Amino acid sequence: MTSFVDQVWLTGAVVYGEPDSKHYPMRLQHTEALLQAAISSVGFLASGPRFIAGDWNVCQSELPAFDVLSQLGFKDLQDLAEERWGIRPKATCKFRTRKDFCYVSPELQALLSHVSVIEDLWPDHAVVQGHFHRLTQDRKS
Repeated sequence: MTSFVDQVWLTGAVVYGEPDSKHYPMRLQHTEALLQAAISSVGFLASGPRFIAGDWNVCQSELPAFDVLSQLGFKDLQDLAEERWGIRPKATCKFRTRKDFCYVSPELQALLSHVSVIEDLWPDHAVVQGHFHRLTQDRKS
């Protein structure tokens, strides 16, 4: 997904990981493959403000993709909120675990003004929402 915002390309990917179920015996391998494909396109082949987000149905320590994102300088919105403002990450899946993420590139991290976690929109998942300053300022004033 690529959008044009404030005359700047914003590139991102949304990934839905396979759930933890007997019907998905290779869920970790498949979710890793999906995340690596997103990382290849968004993390390595694109530049500028970028994000990789979604319901990945895994915790942060379960897949190597999290390390690759970190090596590229991407950080999850809730981790940034904790790092900058001391706001502890909230569970995003059934109020028990954290399996929904929005990793943003250093370019978007610089524009981040605050993070919201909306817990009452969906019955079993929270929405992780980043609020950002504009990419460019209106110079007409």
